[in-house]
Amino acid sequence: MTTSFALKIALGIVCFAIGAACVIGAVCVIPFISAADVAMPITFGAFGALFIWIAFRLLRQVRWHTTK
Repeated sequence: MTTSFALKIALGIVCFAIGAACVIGAVCVIPFISAADVAMPITFGAFGALFIWIAFRLLRQVRWHTTK
């Protein structure tokens, strides 16, 4: 395993974790918002979607198994 390969996997996992946390936070905050804070879950959801998309782009080319 090369260093760039390991870095790509680590960065993809970190991006996925940040994205999942943002999306979960956006969904959990919806019942507690007022009219003035209506943009907050939309912003969290957008950041979450962006980080999950970055994780997908990083991890889609990774081969998790070797075939012989």
